[in-house]
Amino acid sequence: MDNSPICAISIWTPCDIDSQKDLESVKKIHILTYSEIGQSDETFKTDVATSYSTIFLLKINNCVEGFLSLEINGHSAYGSWIAISPSILGKGFGIQLMNYVYEYLKNNQVKIISLTTRNCFRSAMKIYVTNDFDIIGMQIGMDGDTMINMRKIIKY
Repeated sequence: MDNSPICAISIWTPCDIDSQKDLESVKKIHILTYSEIGQSDETFKTDVATSYSTIFLLKINNCVEGFLSLEINGHSAYGSWIAISPSILGKGFGIQLMNYVYEYLKNNQVKIISLTTRNCFRSAMKIYVTNDFDIIGMQIGMDGDTMINMRKIIKY
């Protein structure tokens, strides 16, 4: 018998049966991942759980273990948040999530995805560069960390 974890990726919608439970799980992962840079319950409500975000859930054995939040506007998308539970980091699930999102964007005629990350998030930078994101600019954030603007042209 295969004991590999079952990975499923879906788009979160408020009408899902487990939507409140899933949203609470996303909030936990978000705060755990970003607490070192001052993210809190309040920033989660305003930045992640907004009506204009499309949230992709990564579930392992039916438990939310990661998410990616996008703002899609016509032919472009902005990746506002991505977080993976520390218990599954480095196991390829983040790449599976990104690949699912790319296919979704292709199917919806999105041509460009852009995002801003922090220099201190080295593992995220590695994933973005490996997935053909280009650095298009940098600036110093209010906390002194370097903010890196990145963009990927989606190939069809």
